[in-house]
This record gives sequence, C-alpha cells and structure tokens, in this order.
Amino acid sequence: YILAVGHVDHGIPMHFHGEAWLYLVEGSKYWAIWAPGEMPKGVGIQAGVSFVEWFKQFNVTARKGKMLECIQEPGQILYLPDGWYHGTRNLELSIAIGRQMWLSPD
Repeated sequence: YILAVGHVDHGIPMHFHGEAWLYLVEGSKYWAIWAPGEMPKGVGIQAGVSFVEWFKQFNVTARKGKMLECIQEPGQILYLPDGWYHGTRNLELSIAIGRQMWLSPD
C-alpha cells in the first residue's frame, strides 16, 4: 500500500512497475505517462534525476512520442496498467493513498 505526501514541485521520477492505482485526497498532481514501448528513443529513466529536472531536459523529445498527460484532482483515482512508464509532479501540497503491485513476469 502507498501513502504519499509531498510538497509543491516534488514528485516521483520516471519509472514503471506492476499495475497500480492512486487516490488523491488533497492537492493536485501532474502525470506524464507512456504505454510500454511508446517512450521515444533517448528518453527514459535517469537515475538520480528528479521528475522536475527530467521534464526540463526531455520535454520536447518526450512530447514527440505518444505521451499521455493529465492533472489529477482531489477525489480522483488514477489507474496504471502493468509496465506503464510514468512520472509525477505535485502542483501543490498533495496527499494520496494507493496500491502498487509487482511487475508481472510476462
């Protein structure tokens, strides 16, 4: 299970895992999401780089792919299927709860 509390401009760097859902209790959260195999070449997980810095560096290239974007508001649940790449940025102080599964072996 997940309990996420974060300040404005904090978030989670680009990553992937098994299926997951996140319910936003308070605040707002920006999401950048790619289906498996849809992230453009040269864009990917950068160890030790925050999502804010990652987005500044790769924004133009990332948008050339099939990037999905959304802003999650309080009371909304976001579901991610198994293996989808994503990163988040809190647009204000945010509190969320959720569940994340391990990546399936397939």
